[in-house]
Amino acid sequence: MSIQVRISDTDRVDRLLGKMPIALREKTLIKAVRKAARIVAKEASRQAPKPGYVGDVPGLPALSKNIKAVVRTKGDSVAGFVGPTYPAAPHGHLVEFGHEAVFWGNRTEGRRVEGKPYLRPAADETESAQQQAIITTLKAEIGKLADK
Repeated sequence: MSIQVRISDTDRVDRLLGKMPIALREKTLIKAVRKAARIVAKEASRQAPKPGYVGDVPGLPALSKNIKAVVRTKGDSVAGFVGPTYPAAPHGHLVEFGHEAVFWGNRTEGRRVEGKPYLRPAADETESAQQQAIITTLKAEIGKLADK
């Protein structure tokens, strides 16, 4: 299961990237995507259930403290991934999407624990801030190139 957020103002991003030397584009785009992903991670941490919620794992740090952002590249694509870390918060997807209720190791028939979404709302609510972070970062990097 995944949640995707796409930049809608791709023409503007493409124009900014086009002003950069090819060698610096990937490095700059990674930096921009990392800033955008961190915005989502911060908001997801704020919206995640606080310690003591049903399903909280005693002895492990709170889910809200284990949401991280990473950036990966593959070919020409750069993607930011935001979510709970493993092994500290292996149950993050269960909190987000809900799950079948299990009591004392026994599955229940049809009883569900409703999800408490925190990633999807964080991504949706920060979409404009993410886009602005990417565009601002690209402009700043272009400005650095112009100053050289």
